[in-house]
Amino acid sequence: MHPALYPRLLGPSWHELAAPVRGLHLDGAPFSGAGRFRVRHGAGPIGALLARLLRLPSANEAASLRLLVTPLGRGERWVRTFDGAPLVSTQREDGGRLVERIGPLELGFRLEVRNGALHYLQAGAALRVGSVRIPFPRALAPRIEAREEPEGTEGTRVSVAVTVPWVGLLVAYGGYLETDAGR
Repeated sequence: MHPALYPRLLGPSWHELAAPVRGLHLDGAPFSGAGRFRVRHGAGPIGALLARLLRLPSANEAASLRLLVTPLGRGERWVRTFDGAPLVSTQREDGGRLVERIGPLELGFRLEVRNGALHYLQAGAALRVGSVRIPFPRALAPRIEAREEPEGTEGTRVSVAVTVPWVGLLVAYGGYLETDAGR
C-alpha cells in the first residue's frame, strides 16, 4: 500500500501540519465533512459568464458545503457540494507537485506548511483535452490562492480565491469545515 497523496507530497513537513488540517488528508481513507461557506463572485459580466460556464458555486453569504474525498488510484476525487450543486475535481501527484483537474482545467500547486496551516502555491495552469495539454502563458493563467488552517481543536478554516487576468475575481469561497463523526 502506498502512502496517501498529501503525506507523500509533503514528506517530513506532513508532521508540521496542525491536527485538524492533517485530519482532512489523513490516511487515504474516504473523508467527509460539512460547513457553512461564504461564496463571492466578481462584479463584471465576463466573470459572471465564466462562473456560469464553469458551473462554479453561486454567490451566497452562508452556503451549505458538503465535502467528500475518496481515494482514486494514487490520487483523490474531491466532491464539494455547495447548496446541492457539485464541484468535482481530481487530484494527483506529478513531479512532486499536486495537480488538480476541474473539467478541462488543470492546476499545479506546490504545498507548503506554515504555522500548522497548509498553503497551496500555484505552480502552473493548463487546458487538457484528452491527452493534449496546453499550458497557459503565465500572463493569461488563472491565479489561485488557497489555504487550510486550524480553527479550534476540531475544525479547519478553508480559503480559496480564483482571479483571472483582465477579468478580476472569478470566485472566492471560505468558511469553517468540520469533519463528520466517525472519521
